[in-house]
Amino acid sequence: MAHSRLRAVNVLGPGPHRTDGEIALATTRRHLARVLPYRIEDLSLCHGAAGPADVLLSAGRETRLAADLGRAAIERHAETAGWPCGRGGTTPGLFRGLAGIGWLFLRLHDPAVPSPLTLA
Repeated sequence: MAHSRLRAVNVLGPGPHRTDGEIALATTRRHLARVLPYRIEDLSLCHGAAGPADVLLSAGRETRLAADLGRAAIERHAETAGWPCGRGGTTPGLFRGLAGIGWLFLRLHDPAVPSPLTLA
């Protein structure tokens, strides 16, 4: 939802959707902040913590929180047998798997890389 609100502001300019976007961003930030201290069970773009981080990167806000997620994921999972893809175990897919997790790290390195969750 946050991505669609951000896009509406970009396309339509100021309006009531801007408030919706601000609320969506605040909710996304709070959600990601709550996830960080605990075990990351799902880092995927679709259902996991990478999705909210992607929203914050797209908005250009709270990028430090997104970077904190990246650091936490590396600290907790780089030495293990796999990355937490969430539902159904490890998969190579973009939205629910390793490709999406890799895309998150690519965007953390270069936020100018477009989000796979939005249409350009």
